[in-house]
Amino acid sequence: MFMPPDILNEDTSGDMSISEGENATLLCTAAGHPTPRITWKREDGQPILVRKGLRDYSKGTHYFHV
Repeated sequence: MFMPPDILNEDTSGDMSISEGENATLLCTAAGHPTPRITWKREDGQPILVRKGLRDYSKGTHYFHV
């Protein structure tokens, strides 16, 4: 059985701008079957470059140091 993802907008991060060297916390709460895979990208579609070893994922919250 497949269930489309349900993304809870009130628990999801909106647009943000940060400078190099700053921290950002991105939150996306989603449910579905199979479990949705959350991918974050920059506004221009490019991947978010994360400094090696400074990535922590827990309970749908992604902590980045860029």
